[in-house]
Formats: sequence, structure tokens, C-alpha cells
Amino acid sequence: MKTAAIAITEKGAETALKIAAATGADLHLRKECLKTLAGVGDNAVTFEGLSAHVRKIFHEYEGLIFVMSLGIVNRVIAPMIKSKYTDPAVVCHDEVGRFVISVLSGHEGGANGLAYRVSSVTGAEPVVTTATEANRLYTCGVGCRRGARADDIINAVKEACKMAGISVDEIRCLASAWVKSDEPGLLEAAGKLGLYPRFIPEWMIRDYY
Repeated sequence: MKTAAIAITEKGAETALKIAAATGADLHLRKECLKTLAGVGDNAVTFEGLSAHVRKIFHEYEGLIFVMSLGIVNRVIAPMIKSKYTDPAVVCHDEVGRFVISVLSGHEGGANGLAYRVSSVTGAEPVVTTATEANRLYTCGVGCRRGARADDIINAVKEACKMAGISVDEIRCLASAWVKSDEPGLLEAAGKLGLYPRFIPEWMIRDYY
């Protein structure tokens, strides 16, 4: 997915830079942000007016990651919204890293998955409000050895759900530590189960555990 991380303040730019570095997203910053972010000028697309810039790039990307308030995002994208089948995925990440919200094209455009992907970078809580996800209440934590097979992970998840007295359909995502973010079997298992993978960043585990 071709994505852009967009910020308009210095604090937001720091978070957007972190997201872009980890996900490969293009970095789009308001020009004033470059005053305090040394060394990123050549790697960032700069702009002056947010609304005009978003109009320009809205359909150039498959996903847009806004690091700013949800109110600003809603006002800026409203004139461009046409269809969930053609609009890009839009997520909103607050500047301090508490929440990352799936805003537009959640299922069809992939915003729900993008929100989980970004949350794996910043540790922000993914907020997904589409009906099927809103009714999923549980997160299933998965630990596995390198090279674990997807089918073995799936069977373990199903067994854990059985022991807990819940259905797999009540699971929202499969969560694991950052070191498992490239584990093929885990990613395949999440895909087969129709669940989003979420990886907890290293700093978060060290701070809380």
C-alpha cells in the first residue's frame, strides 16, 4: 500500500517521521515543521496549506496517515469523499500517541488494517468502529518459536478460545511482541483467521513489563 504520513505541527512531525521510517510511508510536513527537525528536509514533501495539499494528493495514495486532531482531518477530507470503493484508506493518529483511528474506507480501502499497522509502530490504541470489529471484544496474545507453522498457531488460538469459553469470531486481533512482526507463520495465521496482527513496540514492553 502506497501511503503518506502527514503532519502540521512540530510534535506531530516527530510522530509522522517515526511512522514513515518504520512503514515506508512518504513524509509530508508543513514547512514550519522543518525548523526543528534537522536533516529531514530532503526526505519530506513540504506544503503550506493543508487543505490545498490534501486535495492534490488525495488520490495519489492508497493510504493517508494524518497525525493531528480528528476534527481537522474530517474537515479537510470531506470535500473529496466519493465512495468507499475508490477513496483511499484514511487514519488519524493523535500527536501524543494515544489513539490511531480508522476514519475512511475501513474494510474496502484497508484503513482498519492500516490503523493496526501504525499502532504496531507507535503503541497507540487502534480505534476501529466498523460493525464487525466493534463487536469483537478480545485480543489474543501469541508467543511462538521462529518458524512456527500457521496451522499450529491457528489450532492453539482455537484451543485457547475453547478454554476461555469464547468464539474465534469474538477475537479482534492477534498480538505479539515487536520481534515477531516478520514471523511468516504468525502473519499467515492472522490472515487465515481474518484477524489483524498487532505487534507491541519494544519500548512499550520494557516500560510496562
